[in-house]
Amino acid sequence: MPKIKLKLNMDSINQALKEVKAYQKKVEGAGEEIAKQLSEIGYSVAYSVMQGHVFSGETIESLTLEKKGEGRYVLYAESQAILFFEFGAGVRYGGGHPWDDDFGFGPGTYPGNGHWDDPNGWWFPTDDPRLVIRRDKNGQGWGHSYGNKPHMPFYNADRAMRDSLLTVAKAVLR
Repeated sequence: MPKIKLKLNMDSINQALKEVKAYQKKVEGAGEEIAKQLSEIGYSVAYSVMQGHVFSGETIESLTLEKKGEGRYVLYAESQAILFFEFGAGVRYGGGHPWDDDFGFGPGTYPGNGHWDDPNGWWFPTDDPRLVIRRDKNGQGWGHSYGNKPHMPFYNADRAMRDSLLTVAKAVLR
């Protein structure tokens, strides 16, 4: 908040009122800029988390920051893998996300084939050469997994935006 100095005369009081009105107008318009800058921070953090993982191609390509109205931005990903990427899965890695309880996720919550708690992990069919560990007599490739840890791109984006709020607001209102 800027400091406004005035003397007790009409000219000084009128000047102070002009300064207050100008600052009020700046504050009224600041919400949009603050929201825009925070959403860009969130996008950057989510993107960088996803970028660090080799199997995030479909997910990172679907990451979108969309303006939904005045001062309202939405960050989302339209990917079949986003929940696995955000919350993790499997006996060794599923669970441990700070939002597990909020959204009803955690070990054993995915309505799949029930192997999430197998201490030996599970085998899955795949043609991805990066994942094939063995092939059966028909040439079908098989990969093995114990699950994947939660990478939390949206949780980390949320924290970065929250942690940046005061700094961004001060910079915009300066």
